[in-house]
Amino acid sequence: MNEIQQPPRPQLVRVADLLNEGISRYLEVRANSRFTRRWEAPIEASALSALCIRNVETVTLLARTDEVFAPAAWNNARSAFEVSARIIWLLHPGDRFESEMRWIALVREYERFHRRMAEGSTSDSIAVRHRELRDDIGTFIAGVEQRVPKGYSPAPGIPSVEAMMKEIKNSNMYAAYVESSQYSHGTMAASAVYRRGLGTELQLGEFVTALDWIMPLRVCWLSFREMSRLVVDRLSSGAAELDWRDFSLSIDAAFRDLALIV
Repeated sequence: MNEIQQPPRPQLVRVADLLNEGISRYLEVRANSRFTRRWEAPIEASALSALCIRNVETVTLLARTDEVFAPAAWNNARSAFEVSARIIWLLHPGDRFESEMRWIALVREYERFHRRMAEGSTSDSIAVRHRELRDDIGTFIAGVEQRVPKGYSPAPGIPSVEAMMKEIKNSNMYAAYVESSQYSHGTMAASAVYRRGLGTELQLGEFVTALDWIMPLRVCWLSFREMSRLVVDRLSSGAAELDWRDFSLSIDAAFRDLALIV
């Protein structure tokens, strides 16, 4: 099982290489742009973009290694999608103060994480550390909320991915998220790549092909493309732009070549 089972076809490697090239372009634009530190939301979005990128890079690494890794790649594609959706939700409002109110909701979520870790820990020293962090974050938030401009209030919480997609009017992408979730939850929709038929017609085996890479790679590309444009725009207050039009033509052509594999 540790040996390469199905070496990746050149068409698959081409898509993976283009995704990596796109990541390099984004990082270069971000590094060469003058960003303002007035707003917290874009700074957090930039940090989240690194998390999105690492998941996409894991998918491209798997794609360039062995075609049978497609089911595992779906998990990272799902993570990239969810992080991207969170970034877009955070930065989507045209009013920058509204984005800051959403950022406060993220910090509140961070506080709840440490509270839950403290409550669930069986180690007194670890529980104490998480309580200290929870209290520090809570004090920080209280100070921030005292300076919230009149007429604004922190977002009540983080919406579901489905709700995020509806807000940005991109509900059609939610189906891709549902499909990717099957591999995270280990459903029969996921195990179908190792099974044909049911009951007396059941056949077990490894039925993964290069074509099974199209959707997880496409999810990675769309997730990365949409969040990267918004991060650069908000970080630079509109002074920098990330234009994917020409690059999109190249990667779309690569996806078409991959789809034509027999």
